[in-house]
Amino acid sequence: RENYSKIRRNGAIWEGWTRDGTKYIYRSVSHHTSASAANGSDAHKLLFNQYWLLSEVIDAQAAAHKVTYDWEVRPQADGYAHRLNRISYGPYSISFNYDWPSNHFTYGTGTGILGKQSARLASVEIKRGSSKIRAYRLDYTTSPVTQQSLLASVREYGSNYSMSGVRPGSGTALPKHVFSYSPQSFYYSDATI
Repeated sequence: RENYSKIRRNGAIWEGWTRDGTKYIYRSVSHHTSASAANGSDAHKLLFNQYWLLSEVIDAQAAAHKVTYDWEVRPQADGYAHRLNRISYGPYSISFNYDWPSNHFTYGTGTGILGKQSARLASVEIKRGSSKIRAYRLDYTTSPVTQQSLLASVREYGSNYSMSGVRPGSGTALPKHVFSYSPQSFYYSDATI
């Protein structure tokens, strides 16, 4: 089904427009880090060709509004794993805070370098300038089978929240939204082909 989007490469960026005129700008991982690599190397492919991260969204109104996305990029040893740090829109910002659990996951990058994501989203803060609006706290449990993190609960805090490390620790809060999971098990079945 045709969606009437337009996509074009413009030098070191990709630009996309939706039917309503909203423009999306994607930049390579290299734009978000000072790392460099030899041309033709696997590291160069990861920095300049493999991933394109959303950097800006600009609407088509007379006084265009711009949403900016700020990314953090890990070093080559982690396959330049990236994570969103902040979204900014006029005086508003959404900050993403992470913790570093001992368990991480690795993933293929399509090159000879494995990616390693060690960060886990711990909280989200929403502000207007330096004035707090609200925050969300995410807590986790560990899967007994895979030893990977499972989201256990999300809790929203009001504008009087205070941070304890990377998570809200106190303030007016709504009840937690708690998640539960079905028991996991691995099994093997001998199949004849």
